[in-house]
Amino acid sequence: MRVYRLGHRSCVRGDTVGYSASKPVLHGSAFVHKDAVVVGDVVLSGNVSVWPGAVLRAERGSIRVGEGSNIQGRCIMQVSGRGKEMVVGRYSSIGEGVVLSSCKIGDHCVIGKGAVILEDAIVGDWSIVGEGSLVTKCCTIPSRSLVFGAPACVQGGVDDHGLSHIRDLAQKNLRLMRKYH
Repeated sequence: MRVYRLGHRSCVRGDTVGYSASKPVLHGSAFVHKDAVVVGDVVLSGNVSVWPGAVLRAERGSIRVGEGSNIQGRCIMQVSGRGKEMVVGRYSSIGEGVVLSSCKIGDHCVIGKGAVILEDAIVGDWSIVGEGSLVTKCCTIPSRSLVFGAPACVQGGVDDHGLSHIRDLAQKNLRLMRKYH
């Protein structure tokens, strides 16, 4: 394991480390890949997976990831200011290269590869944010929305096929995590 210094505090790659008085809390069934970094006030619930190259930074606020959610490779999750909170709900899939900054992602969401969701944005339950989309500051996406574009716009609702896709993706990632964990 490699150790990096953050001022007088250390950050352990592939593990978790506290920052100031805050230390990450991982449920016993959560999985953090050896090439991921989790720093500060982060809580990972049961069956959460964090994949290679993902960075979760909560030195100035908090990050909460709900049960069964997965944070794919090269995701950046950071809290933008003191007292801010970032939440990813239950059974949500955060795609490769996504950037999340002090936002709230509902339960059963899919955030497509390379999407960016900025401060104080809210993505409602059972929503899909398309690849490369930009959800701007303070934007609220209603539940069961299909969202694309930069800036992101609601393009329609999530139908039964979309709901099935969201469930299947979360289950696929749970099965994959169990092979590693």
